[in-house]
Amino acid sequence: MPHRMHSPLGYNYHSHRPLATIFWLMDRPWWYYAVAICFFAIKQLPIVLVPIAMGKAINGLQADPPKYIFMNPWVVAGVVVLLLQNIPTNFLYFRMMIPCVRRLTYRLRAAMVRRLQQLSMGFHDDAEAGRLQSKLLRDVDAVEGMMWGTFETILGALFALVTPLAYTLVNDPEMAIVYFATVPIAVTLQRVFHKPIGRRFHEFRKVMEAMSARASQMIEMIPVTRAHAVENEEMQAMDDHLDHVYHEGVRADYTNALFNAIVWVSMQLPLVACLALSSYLAYRHKFEPGMVATYTMFFGTISGSAQMLLALVPMLARGAESVRSIGEVLECPDIEENEGKAEVTSVTGRLTFENVTFCYPDSDSPAVRDLSIDITPGECVAFVGESGGGKTTLMSLAIGFHRPTSGRILLDGVDMETPDLRTYRQFLAVVPQRTILLADTIKSNILYGMPDVPEDQLRHVIEAANVAEFTDKLPDGLDSMIGEHGAKLSGGQQQRIAVARALIRDPRIIILDEATSALDVISEALVQEAINRLVANRTTLIVAHRLSTVRNADRIVVMKGGECIELDTPRNLLEAEGEFSRLHNLQQMLL
Repeated sequence: MPHRMHSPLGYNYHSHRPLATIFWLMDRPWWYYAVAICFFAIKQLPIVLVPIAMGKAINGLQADPPKYIFMNPWVVAGVVVLLLQNIPTNFLYFRMMIPCVRRLTYRLRAAMVRRLQQLSMGFHDDAEAGRLQSKLLRDVDAVEGMMWGTFETILGALFALVTPLAYTLVNDPEMAIVYFATVPIAVTLQRVFHKPIGRRFHEFRKVMEAMSARASQMIEMIPVTRAHAVENEEMQAMDDHLDHVYHEGVRADYTNALFNAIVWVSMQLPLVACLALSSYLAYRHKFEPGMVATYTMFFGTISGSAQMLLALVPMLARGAESVRSIGEVLECPDIEENEGKAEVTSVTGRLTFENVTFCYPDSDSPAVRDLSIDITPGECVAFVGESGGGKTTLMSLAIGFHRPTSGRILLDGVDMETPDLRTYRQFLAVVPQRTILLADTIKSNILYGMPDVPEDQLRHVIEAANVAEFTDKLPDGLDSMIGEHGAKLSGGQQQRIAVARALIRDPRIIILDEATSALDVISEALVQEAINRLVANRTTLIVAHRLSTVRNADRIVVMKGGECIELDTPRNLLEAEGEFSRLHNLQQMLL
């Protein structure tokens, strides 16, 4: 198995200092880059020496008698060696740089993946999966492209700038005047276009993320779209996003094209000046005529390098915008703090809510208000009430996805602010209304996160969860592929897999969130039978709208407007003729 590289977590990602952060991620000492630059400089030597050789050749032909320099075997050998050395030095340069850049993308994605796992559920409630996917894939690719483009281009351009300039300053300093004229031109162009180009790519990145999020949603909604015959409306909605991407992309490309055209013209004018000055100096016998070709080629190299550097402005703007985009994840402070907290090594299953109030950040009224209840180990408590009453929010609080705005939640008498919630959740299992399944085998979905379960234990679980009832009839049994989101299974089969996934963990606390509400009578009976085996002797919290599913609960909490308005046994609540009795009678009338 290949060596797994360590992915950074504790490093300081600074989106306002992209290059410093990127070089940190590449994780090499300064001398490593120095050696790579030496290989790069050696492989670039032909670019500088060819103009000098051309000048010498022309001067030799104009001598009296004319000289053909390539009659000299040492000259021919030197040229051949100079060209051939490019192969090994080019290989060595890329041999050193390829792992660095690949490591950069690996560490960026690894850090993002881990940060996404650390960020609070509040962050994920607000974030769109398509936007996060775009950051993880497209933006990291843009940073990688920026690194390849800038590192190679900057080194090449600097080498092509410095060496001709040094040669000219030593031999004919007058010619350096034209060379230096390109510097203010390049600086001015960079300053004029830097902000407009950066702004264009920022806007383009935003619309690309919006389009990615909408495309992800469109794919997810295809069954619903087809079922309601709204394909045209969906295509029109996507067309609007694609049209927005088109126009923002065109605006960015127009700015880029204008910038490149102005750069090209601005570099040709000094080239003409260079040709005129070198010709004049040769005419005045300041140097030999062959040097006109040498200095003109040198200036072509210098101006080409300046254009290369200026052409990096759009790429740098795109890469810097991607660095900022990635920073929206890696620099987000909204993380679930677990590091350094005490581990939970055992759970008896007692949950105590003491005057718990929770309010979502963008809401004016609490979703849960001043709720107090003590749930004893092994007790089954059902939460019922009208939609929007705070039941699901209360389950999120019990899992630790959200923290109370006020009040506290105790786990076995310990405030849940204290322990590492990741270790607490190892004793917890959740069966949601909408089962989330991998596009993998039935076995992989049941054993998700637990690959080392013995076969006899797995067999016991699938029988207890009534999964064997349908897997034994499949040709591939537990190794059958279930399709995207379990598309090849019925709703009841998906829920039984979810129950098996919970049961394999032998949890002490079970949370059932409308686990049977969308099933037919036969499927519900099979799932309910599996659930009854799951909850035996375990603390169980059930959210239910179908009141028939909670008749075996020890107690029922009736929620309304985020408050507990009734709390008692099912029998006592029915006899009290309060809100629970009213809901029960209403459902009986609808049956």
